Amino acid sequence: MSLEIIIGPMFAGKSSALLSRIRRSRAIGKTVMVITSSLDNRYSVKSVTSHDKDSVAALAVDSLVPCIKLPEFIHASLIVVEEAQFFSDLRWFVEEALHLKKNLVLCGLDGDTEAKPFGQILDCIPLADSVVKMTALCELCADGTPAIFTGLRVSGSKDEIISVGAAEKYIPLCRSCNYLSHTHE
Repeated sequence: MSLEIIIGPMFAGKSSALLSRIRRSRAIGKTVMVITSSLDNRYSVKSVTSHDKDSVAALAVDSLVPCIKLPEFIHASLIVVEEAQFFSDLRWFVEEALHLKKNLVLCGLDGDTEAKPFGQILDCIPLADSVVKMTALCELCADGTPAIFTGLRVSGSKDEIISVGAAEKYIPLCRSCNYLSHTHE
């Protein structure tokens, strides 16, 4: 049993890294259950899809708790949860899955557009065997500066934490540009 967590801003390649892990596990005969949030309907409701449209079929759910009883969960040697920040029962699910000796990979955003913790994914770090913090490239600097934040491309409601979107709505920002974007509001 193990827990790996992949976090970072949007456009950091988290989904691509996750798809690679899924395919590598399947290539050696591992049974993989892939779960995604039903809230993430950007590309497809029933798949994990990267921004470059690479995808793998997934079970889209609102809650992780019922997944524990599914035959797919029981027989899987690896459980993958994409868009993990959207699940309010994530910490409980992780604890239960580890107790049942499952290997897990969680993937998701670590912060919202205000650089505040997003969902329960950070609450799972104390349970993790490894944590990978990925970075994108700042779209405003456009000089190769690492982006660790997700910013709003267009003004929107700051009260609306969960607002699913992609490049039309969000932008990867470095620390300096993220600071500037919050001081010019």
